[in-house]
Amino acid sequence: MHIFSEISLWFIPLCIIVGVGLAWVLYRKKFRDSDTPRKTIITLFCLRAFSMSLVCALLLHIFVDLRTQTVEKPTIIFAHDNSSSIAMLPDSTFFKTQYPNEIRALCEELEQSYNVAFYRFGEAFSADTALSFTERQTNISQVFHEIQQRYAGKNIGAIILASDGIYNSGENPLYSLENSGITEPVYGIALGDSTQQRDNVIQSVAANAIAFKDVPFRVLIRTQSFNLQGKQSKVQVFGEGKKLFETTISARTAEDFHEIPCTLTAHSAGQKIYNVVIEQHEGEINRINNEYTFSVEVLDSRRKIALLFEAPHPDVAAIRRAVETNENFEISVSSIDTWKGNVQDYNCVILHGAPSTNARSGEIFSQITKNTIPLWVLYNSTTALPQLSHIGIFVQQQQAQTDEAQARFNANFDLFSTNEEHQKVIESAPPLIVPYTVISAQNPIKTLLFQTISGIETSKELLFFWENEQQKCAMLAGEGLWRWRIHSFRQSGSFEAFDVLVNKIVSYLSLTQQRDVFSVQNKQLFYENQPITMQIQVFNKSFEPVSGKHISVVIRNSEGGEFPFTAIENNALYELNAGNFAPGSYTFSASTTIDGTKLTRNGSFTVLPLHIEFRQTRANHALLRQMAQKTGGAVFFPNTMQELPQTLKENKSVVSVLHSSTKRRSLLDILPLLIALLVSFSVEWIVRKYEGVE
Repeated sequence: MHIFSEISLWFIPLCIIVGVGLAWVLYRKKFRDSDTPRKTIITLFCLRAFSMSLVCALLLHIFVDLRTQTVEKPTIIFAHDNSSSIAMLPDSTFFKTQYPNEIRALCEELEQSYNVAFYRFGEAFSADTALSFTERQTNISQVFHEIQQRYAGKNIGAIILASDGIYNSGENPLYSLENSGITEPVYGIALGDSTQQRDNVIQSVAANAIAFKDVPFRVLIRTQSFNLQGKQSKVQVFGEGKKLFETTISARTAEDFHEIPCTLTAHSAGQKIYNVVIEQHEGEINRINNEYTFSVEVLDSRRKIALLFEAPHPDVAAIRRAVETNENFEISVSSIDTWKGNVQDYNCVILHGAPSTNARSGEIFSQITKNTIPLWVLYNSTTALPQLSHIGIFVQQQQAQTDEAQARFNANFDLFSTNEEHQKVIESAPPLIVPYTVISAQNPIKTLLFQTISGIETSKELLFFWENEQQKCAMLAGEGLWRWRIHSFRQSGSFEAFDVLVNKIVSYLSLTQQRDVFSVQNKQLFYENQPITMQIQVFNKSFEPVSGKHISVVIRNSEGGEFPFTAIENNALYELNAGNFAPGSYTFSASTTIDGTKLTRNGSFTVLPLHIEFRQTRANHALLRQMAQKTGGAVFFPNTMQELPQTLKENKSVVSVLHSSTKRRSLLDILPLLIALLVSFSVEWIVRKYEGVE
């Protein structure tokens, strides 16, 4: 305890002298003349001297530093795997009945010496203590991330990780443990069986997410066969209610791997579900991984892009090569003078150097405007900038001269996203040749790239977008794009940064959506662990958002069962979260009433099973050992985990921590002193009254 004051502490003896002096003035005559016993007078004198001395001391603004000490017991964090792979083995009954009781008993024993925090993990990290072994994914790395967030600065004694070591989500747990900065020992409880059982597994299926009707697409099936050497297995693909592919593989070793290519063709558009099946053999304990379901979205045709140029230019070749990297696009390249096509046959038209004063150029530009075909204008010296007023953009060229401008991305651009690494490549690319212009528009424009001239960032538009009635438009106010593509390759060894940017622009422009006063947006494909969500919009005849509508949604399964829901309004956007559904095909109908007319929109979606937990059947105890060795822990098994408490006691790093804290308080804030002062005055007054001392 440390005492100090704003005034010199040498005044404390003076306070005592003042207190004694005041008491002497009050009681000095009583010592000689009073009939009261001398002991009583001395007691009253001492009480008064103490009280007055303390009052004087309190007036000095004395402060006291009070030090307190608390003991923090070490916290043992018990993280338990709750994924379905734990209960996949033949002894699953043990894990669902007896084992949870043993874990509870272990935690109760640990709580006698430590603070115990129990968590379970799988798809998510939770403080729920009930073990169900039903979660469909395992993310072990999340355990260390959550511990780092929740227990920073706390006295963590040790981490107990009960798992089979199988992870299929998140990063490698070893990297996560190292990056988290956790140095406390990790003790593993090794669950599951590290012995490989007999099993035929479809490990993965690689297929494009998008295919086209009547156009063959390739699928690569990867299988593994364990302890099936010398046996043959059929591999089949089913879809659209029939068998589409079949082949036979032979297992040559105890762990045999096969890659099976096949070609499929869809004859109708929509979301197509395919099921891959590998033959089951006697003795397989896990038959769920003998099947694999995947989906492909089949489109009627590729989006058609027309790239028309006024004169040959390297920018045209750069755009063409970039668009050709996207299999969703079919691009047609031609000079304006020789082009014989019809703009209505295309989803997007790219004009380089046009519109110009050329009559044919003006004719094509007029057709594009009349039919509201999405348009991307690439500036060139031949571009007649005043003609752009026909599509709602006004470009006033102030001088006939040009300048050089580099690109700078607009952080607030929201029409589509761009990769940060790609942005750096584009921003460091050589400058484009740009005219001196002032740009305005009838409708709001959204700028993706601004101009940086001679290192000075400006607000001048380089690449921007706008809408002219129902027509999407974009303009690049500069030429020399071919340098960007070459620069992209020099910087990263690929053309990806440039090609991705061009394809995002073309994708946005070519994707036309019919405006509807009542529209429902939903994904076509969900996994069984994902909630079914929809976004619904309601507009009036002027296409202004309408709020306050009651929107009912009915989801139906293939057996005819109905599940009614009501969409919730959120800032004039209606949202539905219907929760999780079992695997299968579903249809839905959404309805509301607008201006007395009932409107209904129908749709469908598919829920796929998530069997990722069953792709690996052999426990990975080596992972638990590596984490234990890295941190100074150890690995136990369910039949030896009773030894864990004793092992923790023997670990000298698992100790309590003594915390000291100092709090500065004024004497006026110390309640015992004030109580002592009150008691002193009270006792003195009571004794005086009782003894009759005047």
